[in-house]
Amino acid sequence: MLALDDNTPSWIKGRSFEEVVAKWAEARGYKYSRNVRVYGKSGSLHEIDLLLETGEGKVVVEVKNVAGKVDKDTVMKAAFIASDIGARGAIVVSSSGFTRSALRVAKALGVELLTLEEVINYIEVAGIPGDAIFLELAYDAEDALRVAGRHFAEKLAFIKREKPALAECSYHPFYYMKLRASIKDRRHARYKDVNIIASAVTGLPLSNKGRSLVHECSSIAHLPPDLLGEYKSLAGKIVEKREYTSSRGERRWRRLVGLLRELGLVEEVRSKPLTLKIVNVIPSIGSLEKAAELMLAPGRRVPSKNCKLEEPRVSPGSVSTFIESLLEASVVSFTPIYAPIYTVKLVKRDGTYRLVKMTGWLKKPMQVIDYH
Repeated sequence: MLALDDNTPSWIKGRSFEEVVAKWAEARGYKYSRNVRVYGKSGSLHEIDLLLETGEGKVVVEVKNVAGKVDKDTVMKAAFIASDIGARGAIVVSSSGFTRSALRVAKALGVELLTLEEVINYIEVAGIPGDAIFLELAYDAEDALRVAGRHFAEKLAFIKREKPALAECSYHPFYYMKLRASIKDRRHARYKDVNIIASAVTGLPLSNKGRSLVHECSSIAHLPPDLLGEYKSLAGKIVEKREYTSSRGERRWRRLVGLLRELGLVEEVRSKPLTLKIVNVIPSIGSLEKAAELMLAPGRRVPSKNCKLEEPRVSPGSVSTFIESLLEASVVSFTPIYAPIYTVKLVKRDGTYRLVKMTGWLKKPMQVIDYH
């Protein structure tokens, strides 16, 4: 059993270390077998804690629940087993960390090292295992090349100046979130149930604009809380410096305008008296709901072996905090969603190129802008 402390999540208690690592495998969308016995090419019989089935082949997972740090011998053994049975790689998971020699050997042999803390964090960020939705691919990589060439390649007088050269698919993590948003009108405030999609990589809500899915509010994501509130009250308005400073002071004006200028969110209306227009990049409720609708349009939810899996980097709690502040809403629930996105390389005649991201789950693909 695992050694527990006061910070151990409740869902961990009463489970073995292998069970926790198995949940981590589920959260990543891998099929797996536990306590596998298999003969290698050398004729040796190997006992493997977990054997993962990934889109790129099998992966050996060694689970070590020991008091001291795991040494290089364990890493070398995992690498040998993987090679002997023809697996594509090995992972060693330790409840107590790794020695320096283990870290050096793992880097040299290409063995991935994970701690119990990292495994738990991943499970919590990805959501409860088994709840994640994988959107089904609507077309393959060859179709992605044709679509990118037809819709997204640069043209001049009907002549294509770019040629699609490579298409790679990855599952990008999102959170499907249900919220109660405050909708203000002239008479009184009311509330509306809103469904939105937020990136688990950037932490930003996804909105629909034209023929694209975009993160409109990416420029204000890192504003200090007080200035975010200030921006929300002024977004889309004409602001005269003299009127602003008379009530809030010169120092606050300089701080606010300085940051918004850096973000490209102010336009000068006139210089005397200085009057600025504050550019509004807060997405509308309608565009957020449309993006969620486009995300959930496909029917069957099955993971594809042709897409790599990108890991979440932002927890649901962090996403909720920003969205609640931005939209004056309260998050009711969330569900992890993995959506296939093609990254297509468009090459010009001079050899230069650019990368275009496009949806892989919609039969009529849309461009995904400002994803990272």
